[in-house]
Amino acid sequence: MDYEFFTGFLDWPRGPVQYVAAFLSPMLMHDWLGALVLTFLATLVCLVTHQLCVVIAGVGDCALTLIPAVLILLLLGQYIHVVEVCVGLFVVLVLANAYIRMGNTHDAVRLAVFLIGSATAYYVTGGLYLVFANVCGVFEFGSKRCRLLGVLCLACAALVPMAGAWLFDLNISHAYGGFRLSRQHWLAVPSSALIAVPMNIGLPVFFPVAAIVLVRRRRRTDSPVSDSEKQTSGPPAAKGAHASDSPSSSLRLVVQFAAFVVSVVAADFVLFDSPKNCLLQMVCAAEHQEWTDLLTHIGRLPASDPRRMDVRTGFHINRALYFNGDLLDRMFEYPQTLNSMTLAFVPGDISTMALTTPRQCSDILYELGRINESEHMAHEALEGYGARPRILKRLIYINVLKGRPEAARRFLLLMERSLLHNKWAHRCNRQLDIDPLLSSEPSVASRRELMVVQDSVDDHA
Repeated sequence: MDYEFFTGFLDWPRGPVQYVAAFLSPMLMHDWLGALVLTFLATLVCLVTHQLCVVIAGVGDCALTLIPAVLILLLLGQYIHVVEVCVGLFVVLVLANAYIRMGNTHDAVRLAVFLIGSATAYYVTGGLYLVFANVCGVFEFGSKRCRLLGVLCLACAALVPMAGAWLFDLNISHAYGGFRLSRQHWLAVPSSALIAVPMNIGLPVFFPVAAIVLVRRRRRTDSPVSDSEKQTSGPPAAKGAHASDSPSSSLRLVVQFAAFVVSVVAADFVLFDSPKNCLLQMVCAAEHQEWTDLLTHIGRLPASDPRRMDVRTGFHINRALYFNGDLLDRMFEYPQTLNSMTLAFVPGDISTMALTTPRQCSDILYELGRINESEHMAHEALEGYGARPRILKRLIYINVLKGRPEAARRFLLLMERSLLHNKWAHRCNRQLDIDPLLSSEPSVASRRELMVVQDSVDDHA
């Protein structure tokens, strides 16, 4: 997370928000710290939503204030990464609040402020800029300040991302980045797109819709009332005070709040992505080499889920059976696919599988002692997925096995930049100073015994 890492995010829109998300996301590895970070981000979004209610309608709205937290909770139930979205929404809502609080200043001044805010919001948050532009446009229309400026705000919601695509040489999908579900990893794909996609879009769309509701409420409050209506209704403040003080009103508020909580819990229970939970538990068990737990988790995956037939699922199943000593006896108790990774490779298949499963191929080859081929697959994974800690750790151990401690230190330098792995990297560096072979490391010593050290030559010809 050093300055060099930070500057790598400054070359495209949405980069600053992605940097903050990259800084906060590793904290989700710890249960209590991850919950604290997510609660803090949801609280920030709710606070700026409350301020938006106050500045538009003149009064806060408890229900509208809590809805973003509910939507964030539902997204978490779908295992959708919400850190970047929450940070981006906080930025655009702060800018929208600042714009609306300008009051009845001159149209030219508001236009200048809007354009500056647009450039800032789009560069910092990317596609979430649409929330800023639409909220500002709705307010300009609803408050009858300047309908022409309102049209311009709404038009900028489409024009600014297109200008960003031209300026930063982006395609349209990346220019509107921030609304799309991540598909960089097979486990990031939701079990049901019909549920996850509307929920993912619903969080940013909620704020322009809320702005419309608040503007209409403000217009009803500010509408002129006839003298006869005033005499009949009495003083509004006194009437509201009596209503709020009555026991029936207090009871109604309690019942409404209880119904709200029950409905949220029920929605979270119904919409929870259980199949993805099983897959994540399976991968986590594989990372910690808990093979019996892995088979338990895969047994809970619904039979109708198409990911049971995924080659990566088959890889984890067969690997667990192998290490438990049950591969030959129980292999066909689990789904098997023709292209699933096996414990032996036909040379022609390596390049094909490297396109989709290079890290898994590297794992199998490493466990078989085929270190050169494992290194090849690890570099394929490094090129395709970037400098991820598990890939770097594999390359560190491979270079130690091949007697290249200085090459291993190069990858350790990258690991030292990680908040979660810098202590491990420092400890590994000290071990290399004492023992360049890392003889005390079980995963290295066990592979050294299996390592192929001499090429075999086929002399049948």
